[in-house]
Amino acid sequence: MRIAGFLIALAASATATAAAGDRVLIDPVEFMVAWPDLVGREVVITKGRIAVASDQFMLMKLPGGTVTLYPPWDDRDDLRPLFEHCTSVLTDDRCDV
Repeated sequence: MRIAGFLIALAASATATAAAGDRVLIDPVEFMVAWPDLVGREVVITKGRIAVASDQFMLMKLPGGTVTLYPPWDDRDDLRPLFEHCTSVLTDDRCDV
């Protein structure tokens, strides 16, 4: 499952990006380094853990920090398991994306 949205970083990440059109696919560590260059772009972080899932925003925990994800969501069907298992700060592997 991949969650995409416009990102505002609360902390940093970065190492290798591959762009597909306007969408940027990025490793979480690379994101933490390169996030200032990605503000306002559509980004897919390839790995992370979702916490505090809601229809307004979600937190994605990455090595080195936390990112706030905002809609629009690419696939709203992906939200079902997140709303079921990932609505608190304490999460488990069911919240890995």
